[in-house]
Amino acid sequence: METIIEKHDRIKQLIVEINSLTTGLTANEVVFFGEITIHVGYGSEDGCFKDIVNWLYALFIEVCGPNVKFFEEKFALYGLNLPLEALNIPKDIHTIRTVSSHNLDYGNIENKKKKNYYENWFDKIIKKPQAEFNEDYGLCLLYLLDNVIAYLEILKLCIDAVGRDEHFNDIIVIEWKRRNDRSYGIYDFEVVLLKRLDQFGIGAFLDANKIAKREIDKWRGELKLLKDGFDFTTEAGRIIDKYIVEKKYCPVDPKDLLNMGADKKELIKIFNKVVDDFNRKPRHKDELLQWVTDQGLIVKK
Repeated sequence: METIIEKHDRIKQLIVEINSLTTGLTANEVVFFGEITIHVGYGSEDGCFKDIVNWLYALFIEVCGPNVKFFEEKFALYGLNLPLEALNIPKDIHTIRTVSSHNLDYGNIENKKKKNYYENWFDKIIKKPQAEFNEDYGLCLLYLLDNVIAYLEILKLCIDAVGRDEHFNDIIVIEWKRRNDRSYGIYDFEVVLLKRLDQFGIGAFLDANKIAKREIDKWRGELKLLKDGFDFTTEAGRIIDKYIVEKKYCPVDPKDLLNMGADKKELIKIFNKVVDDFNRKPRHKDELLQWVTDQGLIVKK
């Protein structure tokens, strides 16, 4: 366990060095890695492996924004070559955490691929598809930590090389900051989505977190098309409004119309008019029902 602790400490030191390098290059505008609050216990290899995987997931997925991907794309450009085992570390960590932490449906092809990747990863290290004993977890920990160290050392060299590039100030740093300015995460979109769903009265039956996770790449892609200086809340709201309309998530359903006295023979026709008007101008359920009354769509007998 002592060796594992030493390697983990080396990773923490590399993070400090990388953050120092990037804040110096950007006059404190960009911090490469944010703070990780996950506790890692060293009581047993089994428990430590699970903690380290979560800690590394935070490092490579949650607290680095677009920074890792931005510089990884430049490794080859600056002649920096990593062994495939180290280069795949972000994907390894993401897959291990996903498979071990979620109850996936393996009837789904993509989930099955993740499971196969997960089992092949363990088989490569311990010759079995899943760790069972502390010794297994210890070997897997050493593999993970060694390759993370190799990855971060090359990453640090790349950042240094990029910082000394003659085009750093006029081209590279502008694009780097631009990526950070547009790197809004699932939670950021989820906050806006929740407000919109509540405004339209449809928050009760939709899972905002699942929607945000599913649509995040598409929504980020739309932000990339905007001019610099946009207001995130306004533009995210516009994007989400369009999504709600496309998915036809109308807050009024046929039962609401029946309760207002709609004739069953006219129900589908009235409902389609309500959906069309909501798509034209998304708004709360109460306002839509008032519109139905104002338009005289339901004639009470």
